[in-house]
Amino acid sequence: MERLPPSVSHSDLALLGKILEVRPTTASSAALRLAFFDKCFSWPSLVEFANAHDLLAPFVLALRDRSLLFPVPHTCDSATREKHVTTRLTSTWNQHLERQDDLRDQLLTIIAALNEREITPLLIKGACHLTEMEGWSVARGMRDLDIVVQPAELGDATAALKLLGYEFANLPELDGQHHLLQMQLSDRHGAVELHSNALAFNAEPLLPTDRIRELSVNRDFRGTQFRKLPAAWHVLHGLLHHQVADRGHARHLLALKGLWEFSMGANELSARDWHVIIAYMENSGQIDVLLSWVAQGNSLFGLPIPETVRITENARAHASETIRRAAWPYPLRRAMFITDQFGFAFHPDTLAQRYGSRRERSKLGMAGKHLIYLLRKYRGDALHRLIGSNRRIS
Repeated sequence: MERLPPSVSHSDLALLGKILEVRPTTASSAALRLAFFDKCFSWPSLVEFANAHDLLAPFVLALRDRSLLFPVPHTCDSATREKHVTTRLTSTWNQHLERQDDLRDQLLTIIAALNEREITPLLIKGACHLTEMEGWSVARGMRDLDIVVQPAELGDATAALKLLGYEFANLPELDGQHHLLQMQLSDRHGAVELHSNALAFNAEPLLPTDRIRELSVNRDFRGTQFRKLPAAWHVLHGLLHHQVADRGHARHLLALKGLWEFSMGANELSARDWHVIIAYMENSGQIDVLLSWVAQGNSLFGLPIPETVRITENARAHASETIRRAAWPYPLRRAMFITDQFGFAFHPDTLAQRYGSRRERSKLGMAGKHLIYLLRKYRGDALHRLIGSNRRIS
């Protein structure tokens, strides 16, 4: 089950958006410094808001890069110094870098092991950012490494990870998934997901894995070989993951972490890149999915909209409604979210994808099988999943 982000306070949302704006200026940084001295401003509230939406590392990086972290007074005693917001955020940033270093080391070891078996993996999502050692990519958090191999290579790739000590998570298997169960090292951060497809089945037709492989290019990472998507297609893949595969667009879900990453990536695209992805989404009949996120990125993070990009009325209305709904009471949003989750999970097309064609199995039989799977998978965690007390980053 996907996670529903917490409801937002529009004041915190506006302030966080200004801190994380894609093209900060000296004037906007000066305005933020003044805002931090306002009597209504609260560091704990803003830090918790950024953390709740999995944007704490980007938040700290932006504050550091824009010289917005207040210096710790030299006259402070050790206890006060330790509690100072700058000290605590610096510690958080260092912990983030340590986690990223651990994940990067795992990724390097895994790619090398796959290369030894003549497998050149395709890196998607956060794994790509671990190969970038500068810029905003260093703040990109992730819970796992997403690695795509050919279906015929899954057995060899799994064997390679097992030899490195990785073990499958203790969860029941589910048919029709686009990746295997997570594999983990007990004493290391994160997990690994070996994919046969780069997107879940409901988004795969929009950007098929075969097409992704054709578009991908070879790259070297400290002597190992992997493939990745060019910038424009990486941005589009992220959009399709969040907005189609995870149904963010259909649910009017304000996914701030994904939206910020999209905005930062889109900000670096050339005019030709924009033309390519706009044309692609128009041909796919999903242009409003892209344009709504462009409008949201513009509204919240100041993503510049190229002159050649025209936001449709439908996309603009969808973006506004998404931002408006993010402030609705959490119980209402949760009820709508769960209703859509179960509606999608038990839709005949979804069940047929996971358990076989409708001709081969009855709808009732497939629904019963999936219900048993969910109960086995979540067991004592089912209540938390329903009320939304667990979060994740992707």
